[in-house]
Amino acid sequence: MMTEQYAPKSRGRSRLVLAGLFALFFSPIFAAWVLNIELPRWLPFGKTNHGNLVEPAAQFGASALTGADGLPADSELLEGKWTLVYVEPSACLAECEQAVYRMRQSRFAMGKEIDRVQKMVITSTVLVKAAAQKLHGDDPDLKVVAATPEWLNGSRPGKGEAEIYIVDPQGFLVMWYRADVDPGGLIKDLKRLLKISKIG
Repeated sequence: MMTEQYAPKSRGRSRLVLAGLFALFFSPIFAAWVLNIELPRWLPFGKTNHGNLVEPAAQFGASALTGADGLPADSELLEGKWTLVYVEPSACLAECEQAVYRMRQSRFAMGKEIDRVQKMVITSTVLVKAAAQKLHGDDPDLKVVAATPEWLNGSRPGKGEAEIYIVDPQGFLVMWYRADVDPGGLIKDLKRLLKISKIG
């Protein structure tokens, strides 16, 4: 009689334990699915990043760019790879050269992931040929393109602070830095982005 009396309670506790184990096991999987599928722009940086996180991520706008030859830039210029971008509306002098050097060192630091990253300098249509000739000698893989005056003078995060940007493989601006950023911080942020990203 005692066994029959306590059996329903025992079964109820077992079901609760089973439900708890089910939730414990599947809740991280469900959370990861939500973050990666439903919220693709979410980045788990918190306060550990060294650059300035752009929230929400903004389209960088490759359609306004042209090559050194004056022809419109490839529409896929910023797609498929993570891109380190330096914006220099004026002549590329010492600060510009240092920024390009920092981007080059940051890309080299990616090791086996180096092919997932490219570098780019954006300048004015008047200066793009001179910048390309000057910078390609030391860095032939560097992309040097020009932007329209409207693009250069338009609103963007970090404008006017000699900015370096990280653009994701879908052409979205996700982070920006001052040109004199400590390369170590830029490298850590970029490595983290490559680690968590399933694109590019």
